[in-house]
Amino acid sequence: MEASTTLSCDETRKAHDVERQIELLAKDEPIRLLGEVVGISGVDPNHQYFCQIAFGRTFRHQTGSAEEGGIWSLSKKSLFWWDATPRELALDPLEVTVRYKQKDPLNLTTWDTGSVGHTLVNGDTILVSQEEHMDIRVTENVILTMRFRLATDCDIEFLTKLYRNENPWREAVPTATLVTEASQWRNLGRSVSSILQTIVQDDFSIYVKPHSDPQRVEETTYMSKEAIKETIFAPSQQWVTAGSGSIGHLYLEILKCSDLPNVDIGGSIGNFTDCFVCAVFEDAMVQTPVIDDELSPHWMPWTQRAFCIKIMHPSSLLYLGAFDFDCLGAHDPLGRVVVNLSNLQRHTDYTLTYKLYPNLHVTDRISAGQITVRIRLEYFNEREALLAGIRSRPKFHVNVEKEKSFKVLHYTCHGEFGDHTEQGFDITIMRSYINEILEYKNTLGYCIVDSIQSLIFWRGQVQVFDMVLPLHSLVFFLSCCKLLERPSLFPAFCFLGVGWIMLITLIQRRQHPSPWFGCPSFRNYLQILLGGETSIQFERIEPFHQVERIDAHEKAWKDRLERDQKHIATLAELQQQLNAIGDETIHTKQANISIPLDLLERLFRYQGIIAKYCRYMRVVKILVTWEEGVISFWITAGCLVAGIVSLLLPWEIILT
Repeated sequence: MEASTTLSCDETRKAHDVERQIELLAKDEPIRLLGEVVGISGVDPNHQYFCQIAFGRTFRHQTGSAEEGGIWSLSKKSLFWWDATPRELALDPLEVTVRYKQKDPLNLTTWDTGSVGHTLVNGDTILVSQEEHMDIRVTENVILTMRFRLATDCDIEFLTKLYRNENPWREAVPTATLVTEASQWRNLGRSVSSILQTIVQDDFSIYVKPHSDPQRVEETTYMSKEAIKETIFAPSQQWVTAGSGSIGHLYLEILKCSDLPNVDIGGSIGNFTDCFVCAVFEDAMVQTPVIDDELSPHWMPWTQRAFCIKIMHPSSLLYLGAFDFDCLGAHDPLGRVVVNLSNLQRHTDYTLTYKLYPNLHVTDRISAGQITVRIRLEYFNEREALLAGIRSRPKFHVNVEKEKSFKVLHYTCHGEFGDHTEQGFDITIMRSYINEILEYKNTLGYCIVDSIQSLIFWRGQVQVFDMVLPLHSLVFFLSCCKLLERPSLFPAFCFLGVGWIMLITLIQRRQHPSPWFGCPSFRNYLQILLGGETSIQFERIEPFHQVERIDAHEKAWKDRLERDQKHIATLAELQQQLNAIGDETIHTKQANISIPLDLLERLFRYQGIIAKYCRYMRVVKILVTWEEGVISFWITAGCLVAGIVSLLLPWEIILT
């Protein structure tokens, strides 16, 4: 009688779950699914195995290493959850990659990782499983057991607290994921093997570097150029996790480099640059595999090119550096770039191409090729990410074991010249600082002249429907009238004036014809702050989108600069002619002059002072132009609130 009662309860619960599932599917709204990795069979017991789960080309979860017997428990992060609509479940299967790791026999302090297999789980199979064990075949001998069901609010709350109290990513970051930390002899053997395979390729089939797809060895060992170009942009099959943040994830895929310089000797016999890319974000450092003898290398979806990095601060910068791998000496740097992520829209895939330069702030520089990456940002809670922007960006420390790895890390973050305070006087650096200051001066002069002309002559400034109205001139006029009547409101108008200027620069930035130059609106940030999140406005940007308008905008600006430079040069020439009158009989005897040591010390001290002022100017420029959108929003909102509150204060009584 007891057995029949239990069976009846189970049937009732399953019937209730089915009814709930049908109701959710009919609404076509996002539903939450709970998955569990139970166990694995048919594998080598001497290895440690873990699983990586992705859905919709987005990394979702990584388990810990399976316990003895191939079983995952709760302490090994066997549970995971994700959100998806029924349509997304029908179109995108759940991607499960099984990987192993073992001690490197050549270096017992590092781990050697590899892929066991890759499998897909259809959404229909997940929905009808009803918490039953599901055997999924990964390879011919390896079977992975999983189960799924609808997630409840209690499930999500429990998993959130469980994974928040521990660092679920620490186990998934072995040192061997860094190419510069691995055994040099293994890299030398890989290079020799790549050269031998490249020799036997023909004009129609190209040897795929660094290796073929373990699941399709015959089809992917040699591929045509067209097939390689198409496969590069396919979803990545394996993800490396890193970082220790808690507000979101940065999904980074390094796709390819192009037009790199050859820094190896023997280009005539096919010995070209052996490229790898290093990425540094907050406290995480990751690297791609080495692509031997290629000036335009590409990383295929089955290689270690995809990284999921946990975010600690919304204004953190992404550093990318390309290097030539050398087994004996130091790795030769090729170029680097710094990517600002603060203005990217969440849950949006960005495929971006950047030029590589040896240094960021040196004006006389030549491009060292290009790098193409795919970036996606996800925040667990947008309001928490916005509030995290109030805090200053923390200092991060990244530790490596080898000196060669440290040099790679240092160049990626600081560039060719590194920290200028640690070096002596350098005329290239000094000239770059002076040119940078002059550029800020010229830009400020243009802004002041344009602003005064626009305000005084009441030119069109803000677009309202199909008209461009001089609203800023109206606000400025009314503010001046009010300030003349009540001069005691000057402190309040100072705060409001700063906020007003910040809003003007934001509007001008958003009116730029290039979609990559834009940033979220002030209203967008307010929605996040007050409502917790904002609606995602997906906009697919095609290649060369509005390129005619962008070129016209840039050409107009360059033509203006050239006209002003010609005018300045003409005035300087006239002044020189005036100074030369009456000086024809004066002769100056020139001699070779060597710079004294004490003068070099003074020049180095002046160089440090100028560098400090340049850093201050960069910070002001970044904030005023909304390159750091989160910080600029808080400054603007703080000034507006302070100005409104100041309007309510009795300044006549306070000042007297």
